Amino acid sequence: MDPARPAGTQPADPALVLVADDKPENLLLLTSFLKREGYAYVTAANGREAVEACRRRAPDIILMDAAMPDMDGFQATQAIRRLFPDRWIPIIFVSAYSSTENQARGLSAGADDYISKPVNLAVLAEKLRAMQRIAAMQARIAQYAAQLEESLERSRSDQEFARHLLTHMAGRMAPREELGLAYWAEAAAGLRGDIVAGTRSPAGKRYLMVADAAGHGLAAAISVLPLVEAFYRLAEKGFSVASLVSELNTKARGLLPRDRFVAALIVVADEAENSLQVWNGGLPEAVFLDDAGEVLRRFPSRHPPLGMLSMEQLKLLPELFAWPGPGQLVIYTDGLSEAEDRTGEPFGAARLEAVLRRASRAERLDAVRAAVLAHLGAASPHDDVTLAILDCPAPGSPSSLPVAGKQPSAGTPATSWRSTLRLDARQLRTLDVVPLVMNWIEQLQPLQERRGPVFTVLAELVSNAIEHGLLGLDSGLKHTPDGFERYMEARTEALARLTEGWIEITVECAGGEDTMGLTITVTDSGPGFPYADYLNRLQGSDTLPSGRGIALVRQLTTELRYEGRGNRVVARLSCPSSP
Repeated sequence: MDPARPAGTQPADPALVLVADDKPENLLLLTSFLKREGYAYVTAANGREAVEACRRRAPDIILMDAAMPDMDGFQATQAIRRLFPDRWIPIIFVSAYSSTENQARGLSAGADDYISKPVNLAVLAEKLRAMQRIAAMQARIAQYAAQLEESLERSRSDQEFARHLLTHMAGRMAPREELGLAYWAEAAAGLRGDIVAGTRSPAGKRYLMVADAAGHGLAAAISVLPLVEAFYRLAEKGFSVASLVSELNTKARGLLPRDRFVAALIVVADEAENSLQVWNGGLPEAVFLDDAGEVLRRFPSRHPPLGMLSMEQLKLLPELFAWPGPGQLVIYTDGLSEAEDRTGEPFGAARLEAVLRRASRAERLDAVRAAVLAHLGAASPHDDVTLAILDCPAPGSPSSLPVAGKQPSAGTPATSWRSTLRLDARQLRTLDVVPLVMNWIEQLQPLQERRGPVFTVLAELVSNAIEHGLLGLDSGLKHTPDGFERYMEARTEALARLTEGWIEITVECAGGEDTMGLTITVTDSGPGFPYADYLNRLQGSDTLPSGRGIALVRQLTTELRYEGRGNRVVARLSCPSSP
């Protein structure tokens, strides 16, 4: 029989009911009832016709007789269930076989309810409405499940994208051996919101950042990514800690919501000066250990995390420390100290330091990792765990010599040019002079193999002009036990008071086909110094004094001379031309 539908179909079509019964009188009774109740219907005279009707169009509800020729209701129900493995269609048996055994058989075949004949139409009407409510609920659950799966797929895609970016950022990190760095990182969930970034400046200083974004997982990983990029961009050019912190805080405050922030510790290790500059904004207290495991210096968090304060409120200057002998700087995130065992007891800073004291220098990282994992037991950390250990070699060891930084790709061929930059007291107080000048030089003439020496020479000449020419500082202060810190504090205070004076930097390039000559002239407005006596003391000496100084500059240049009152110095270097 062809399907019949009530006249005047509404915007939402009525539910379609399949009626399967081999008795015409039963079909007439049920279809009349369905029409009166507002349902659409289709009929089948046996089980096989019922299955075929379902193939043509899936009904919303099925009323199934049990005893029918060709294929009975039990077989037809099983076939229909196989036909729609991922869709639930309510099936109600309407049968004269009312025994408990037949009811159980019908439910076992896949029916959802069983009504005995003669049919109570009022009860049937309520059962149909109940089945529709259940079907609607099932449809909503299926829709929510599909939405959840779609959301999970988007999340997986987002995580893969973030993981790709993190992997790319990690690829910018200098080799751990070159940095003298060992670290362990354990994610609490999927992606890590903790990150370790490290590189060397053109002059060979080691730059390290350990950052911990609020939370963990994808949101935390995304929060820290822009800061990593900015760190590498500035560190690879040799910007100061203050400039790094300023840039990173500006980025965090500009990009992140106000409830998001990034705790970070930034350190610059200068092996020529045997010195550390440490800025700790929100990380647990870092410690410097000697080889015996004794704590020689602590670096607590003296600043809020990046992104919390405006630049006017944030203090930029790092703590300074000159290490007296070989040792290690130990940095960790709060996920390590707060890692809890099954009783809720945190691992703690005291337990960490006890493990560090017992372990030898080479075994400290593995010892701490084993201790933390043993403390956690079968539990997973509730936050990302990161531990970084930076080696600080004995003063004067071969590893303390400068290492050339990463080389930029070749650009404009060598040519001849001359350019001058003059900076007054206000600019000297606020600008990070050497990286800016270095970037200016590289815009005019890309450097390759000699980038590190050029940076070192420029840094020493500019530093001498500022510190000795304008500020009148005495380098002899550095040689006392706490001299480096006192010297840098004096420099900071004197520079903040500087209101008069200037330095002028002139860079001249004489380009050739294979090599170019680079001449750097630095002049300051200070009174000068008796340079002739100093240079005479250096004549014939191949010994590198403590620190870089003029002796190191002399080794890196083909010519070094002072002019005027000693307030002008000229240095010449020979550099391979860019191809």
